[in-house]
Amino acid sequence: MILEHILGALQRPIGSATFWPVITLVVAVYVARLIRHAFFTPLARIPRPFMNRLSNLPLMYKLFCGQYHSYSTELHEKYGEVVRIGHDHISLSSTSDTRLVLATHAFRKGRMYEDIVNCGAVLDTFSTTDPEINKLRRRQIGDAFSMRTMCNVESLVVDTGVSSLMNTWDSDISKQGEAARVNYFYSFHCMGYDVIGELFFGARFTTLRTGVMAIIDMVHDTTGFSIFAGQTTGNMLSFAIMNLMHYPECYKRVTEEVRSTFSDSSQLISFADAKSKLPYLSAVIHESMRLNPSFASVLQRCVPAEGVTFQDCFIPGGSNVCVSVAACHRNPRLWANPGMFDPSGFSVLILPTG
Repeated sequence: MILEHILGALQRPIGSATFWPVITLVVAVYVARLIRHAFFTPLARIPRPFMNRLSNLPLMYKLFCGQYHSYSTELHEKYGEVVRIGHDHISLSSTSDTRLVLATHAFRKGRMYEDIVNCGAVLDTFSTTDPEINKLRRRQIGDAFSMRTMCNVESLVVDTGVSSLMNTWDSDISKQGEAARVNYFYSFHCMGYDVIGELFFGARFTTLRTGVMAIIDMVHDTTGFSIFAGQTTGNMLSFAIMNLMHYPECYKRVTEEVRSTFSDSSQLISFADAKSKLPYLSAVIHESMRLNPSFASVLQRCVPAEGVTFQDCFIPGGSNVCVSVAACHRNPRLWANPGMFDPSGFSVLILPTG
């Protein structure tokens, strides 16, 4: 009945006597709902900036600008491990809470993933919100990502990636001498792209050698794997180099470890040797992934109907939980100096066992 009156009023001239009262009613209902969501739901108890309790716009703006990682980290530093970052969005930075959310299909992927598909993206393992499809894909392709399979294709990865990278850099340096400049960020991404091409398509894209990205017909899951696997690898390696350049004492230590353990500079180091004989290098890689996660955007999940409690804060069903990887990695409860590059934080990898 109310809807009929509203539609009827909108069809009348603006000067109609019933037009403005109906518009006022609509605005009043909207404001009342806004106030209710902001102040009279269980989410009202959760620490937050004032604007975030009223709207999701601050969150959407930071996501659009690619600043979610720093934004969420700043909020968690100020308000704690559970923060309200939107009128129906909660952000978590506790590892125990995030493990609960991400380790079960009870927390389904949120609407953000559906919006990605609605914008034209292909429905695949990464974007599907259906747990059954995700389980099916994991059964079908999960073994391809096991450590056993990775070890079996290590020689192919080394040949296509590491050896090609070294040959490309050596060639550039021999031609240009001291004037040579290496764009390691671009090179690492090209290397990841070449390796993915070899493993997924059985084709060598030779991106490192030519500097040209191959144009291929990629569909469904293959697109996601090519993008995420290649980019995350390139990002991680680039951040590791960047951190070593910013902390010369760490660079000196990791260099001495590698050269003292493997005196033959032409010897290619296997994963098993690096893991067992180069503990400080392993710590550097882990610390780089902590300080600069390759994927730092939001991981959105929907709270099940019965609701859930995080840090004594009840979150009603239907709310959105956003896991902030960057904030988790910089949680001051876990790290003494969360914003500093310090490989000693992974001392379990450095200290000898026995």
